[in-house]
Amino acid sequence: MPLPHGWLGLILLLILVASPVWQMHVHNRVMRATYSDLIQRWVGTRAALQGRDPYSADVLREIQRAYYGHYPLTAADPDAARQTFLYPAHVVLLLAPLAHFQWETARWIFLSVMLPLLILGFWSCLQMFLRSHTRGQIAVILLIAVFNWPVLWGLRLQQPTLLIAAFIFLAGFCIRNGWCVAAGVLLALATVKPQIVFLVLAWLFLWAIVHRVWSLLISFSLTLVVLLLWTERLVPHWISHWRASLSGYGGVTDTALPFENLFGHWAGLALTLLIAASICRSLWRLRKVSAASAEFSVAISLSLALTVVVIPTHLTMIYNLVLLFPACLFLAYVTPTDRDSRIAGWGALALVILTFALTPAAILAEAVLKPSIVWDAMPFFNNSPMAAGIAMAMAIVVSRALKSQPDSLRGPTLQQLLNAVPADVAGE
Repeated sequence: MPLPHGWLGLILLLILVASPVWQMHVHNRVMRATYSDLIQRWVGTRAALQGRDPYSADVLREIQRAYYGHYPLTAADPDAARQTFLYPAHVVLLLAPLAHFQWETARWIFLSVMLPLLILGFWSCLQMFLRSHTRGQIAVILLIAVFNWPVLWGLRLQQPTLLIAAFIFLAGFCIRNGWCVAAGVLLALATVKPQIVFLVLAWLFLWAIVHRVWSLLISFSLTLVVLLLWTERLVPHWISHWRASLSGYGGVTDTALPFENLFGHWAGLALTLLIAASICRSLWRLRKVSAASAEFSVAISLSLALTVVVIPTHLTMIYNLVLLFPACLFLAYVTPTDRDSRIAGWGALALVILTFALTPAAILAEAVLKPSIVWDAMPFFNNSPMAAGIAMAMAIVVSRALKSQPDSLRGPTLQQLLNAVPADVAGE
């Protein structure tokens, strides 16, 4: 007797949730507790609060000793070039409360704060896009949003990108609800990873100037000025030291743009520029939309999708895919009518499914065959394809929507999402 549809859905949900947790258990068998992207900033923060330069050679030695458990390093210690403080120094103010605790306690405190904020950020995206869903449906989506390999890997590394993503999601939600001062503060805090927030800020500043939302610009500017002045007092001349620490970083860490990883340098660069031009054109046309409109949420999604394809990456930086959560919501629930948009949407959906499928496939392969580094690496394989594919799909679907008939993008749960070219855009 076949199982009811509800049971099939429950079994699939359990597989999706359990697979990345088990795969993380597999990785933890060989990963040290200090294999973390937070420990470098934690050591640097402690040094800065003691009046020392977190970018200095002596602090670098402390970071590498904390990360590897010994110093000097040997040829057996991988990724030594990445284990530096690296972030803008005002991250010290964000992490200062952790400096008073030992590493094990500090990382658990960071996780206990970051995870609820990330879930709140996911929820805010759902409120921006899917207001008609039931609580049960939202709970399932949130569960899937957290229990997937990119997010769990980021949590395991205590990667601050997840925290920055939460700040951006919450800032967008605040702007849509008229809380622009709070949004400005959140966006200023997000500048501790400027490469993540830069494009979102660029569009939001353009939008704020067009709509004369001075409270957003003023709150952001004042918060950032306070952060920078306070940081300068703690770490004098830190900007020049930070810039020096970035010199040559991309070369030694083997990072490249997602399209470069897929198609080589020149073809990948050309495709990146093409997608970026299309998205920037759409963002320019969306500059006049109301904050309460669904198109505003789409603009935030476009900015984040563009961010993911213009920042260098490698396999283990798959946590950057968390920035695509709003774009995935948009592509999953919008129903375009033209052929190219439908193909782009189906392709994006296939890449999302592949990301979820790779983890149980890796577990099954290790169970049936012998353990291998190939199975350990399999969950990371879709990093560049998904980043490139989602951005391309967003570029195609949104650009076509802005040119098409008023009801060309009407979806069953997003009746107002791009169901008409905005009146202030149509006349351009």
